Amino acid sequence: TTVFVGRGNGDGVVNPGEHIVVLFKDGRAFRRAELFTIDKFVNPFGINIRKSDNWGSFDHVGASAKYSVPVISSNTPENHEIEFHYKLQLPKERPEHFFNYGKLKVIVKGKDNTPPQMSWFKISGDNTVHSRLLDGSEITKVIARFTSVRYPGDDFEILLTDDGKNGDRVDNDLVFSKKVDTGKFNLYSVEIEAVDIYGNKQIQACEGVFQLH
Repeated sequence: TTVFVGRGNGDGVVNPGEHIVVLFKDGRAFRRAELFTIDKFVNPFGINIRKSDNWGSFDHVGASAKYSVPVISSNTPENHEIEFHYKLQLPKERPEHFFNYGKLKVIVKGKDNTPPQMSWFKISGDNTVHSRLLDGSEITKVIARFTSVRYPGDDFEILLTDDGKNGDRVDNDLVFSKKVDTGKFNLYSVEIEAVDIYGNKQIQACEGVFQLH
């Protein structure tokens, strides 16, 4: 199985702004590590991405290997060294598994060329649009573009904010929101455009079709 992990330019060098995943080679497999650090240049703005790799089809008991996706702050100094403690789950005779523990270091080089990444998108029953976005720097603009499914040409876009106003529940929590008043029932496909303080831009389509009242 081929999966896409992390976000960045994929050159194997840790750059500011990237979302990294550490892989350990285990025979023909690569195991994803859970990482821990107190470095101030990791996970800015309270970001904490921890995911699970489900092993149910292998051990039939529902085990899952946890792994981390730390975000490197965009203002990390050149050649800054980050030390991680890692926890690595490895398979044994099913359903037995074991853990390896240790330390590793990475060197941060280069500049932030990674755009903001959308974590999730939803629309609540009162027509409030919410999207959580993650980046190593300040996100300066988020636009939601709605393309009508039922009535061609009835398209529009709105600016989402993270200031605790106009439908945004909590300011500076990385969830950008806006309450929409469309005046009629409609179905839309949606894409999110996000730009960070360095001008890195990402346009990402939201999976599914969304209803507004």
